[in-house]
Amino acid sequence: METKNGIVCVNCNVSVAGTAYHGVNIHTTPRKLTDALGKPICGGDKVNYEWDIKVEHDGREIVAAVYDWKEGNIGLDDEICFNIGGTNASDEIIVKGYIETLLD
Repeated sequence: METKNGIVCVNCNVSVAGTAYHGVNIHTTPRKLTDALGKPICGGDKVNYEWDIKVEHDGREIVAAVYDWKEGNIGLDDEICFNIGGTNASDEIIVKGYIETLLD
């Protein structure tokens, strides 16, 4: 079931186990990502905001996590660099593209 522009679900028991950061980022604010993706998962010591995402792309499912990493205390309107963690850089780029369509 598609929800938004190819994004199947966000924070709906998506397992991002086995994903890692491969150098793909998205520059935006926490508020804009929240408006686009919904409420984030509460972070911990090193992450303030996280969204676990599943997209349907060319007949396959891709999972990734979008998160800030060691950004410290940030405001909702502070533009920062969010990491996209997936199984490989190619999948991260695909997920980034889907997110960018929602941010435009």
